[in-house]
Amino acid sequence: MDKILNINIKLLITLCFVLSLNCVENGLYKLEDKKDFRSEMRSFVVGISKYAKNYSPGFIIIPQNGHELLTDNGESTGNLVTSYTNAIDGVGREDLYYGYDSDNEATPVNITNAMIAFMDLAKNNNIQVLTTDYCFTHANMDDSYTQNNNKGYISFAAESRELDIIPTYPADPYHLNVNNISNLANARNFLYLINPDNFGSKDAFLNALNAMMFY
Repeated sequence: MDKILNINIKLLITLCFVLSLNCVENGLYKLEDKKDFRSEMRSFVVGISKYAKNYSPGFIIIPQNGHELLTDNGESTGNLVTSYTNAIDGVGREDLYYGYDSDNEATPVNITNAMIAFMDLAKNNNIQVLTTDYCFTHANMDDSYTQNNNKGYISFAAESRELDIIPTYPADPYHLNVNNISNLANARNFLYLINPDNFGSKDAFLNALNAMMFY
């Protein structure tokens, strides 16, 4: 895994879970509601970014999902909202190739293509794309890494949706990178691990992470 402990700039990745946007997408807000929830969420993320980067210029902001925030109308053909895109460093996207309907199952092509339109919009505007596919057979994990790599995205094939496992496959992390990482553009892979329940103690958790970072 990328060496991230020896860097001079402290890189902190904030995953902004855009719950309000998901509510809009799923029809939980009525059309007659007057609030512009995308605009509200963009303002929320911009506020986080300003505060964090003022505190530490190396702070990294990566909203998770909610890619419709990139444009003014929530469509990939819409106008880029530069106040928002200037405030973020990357975009995270789950289920791009695997896991949208069920884990270890290919995401429907039309869904993948719709998400790719936004991911490419981000990439073409110098916003790093990080994707997480939920798959556990080696063939599907290989396919996930290959397809994401072909698109120029940094990806992680997660064996568990609980994000509580450090994968043992592949034996070496995909695109193993032994260089120090001073900014997000230097990254070549990532580990998405947010649930420590499988580790008996804090030391066990940190030791497992350390073993992945240094070779």
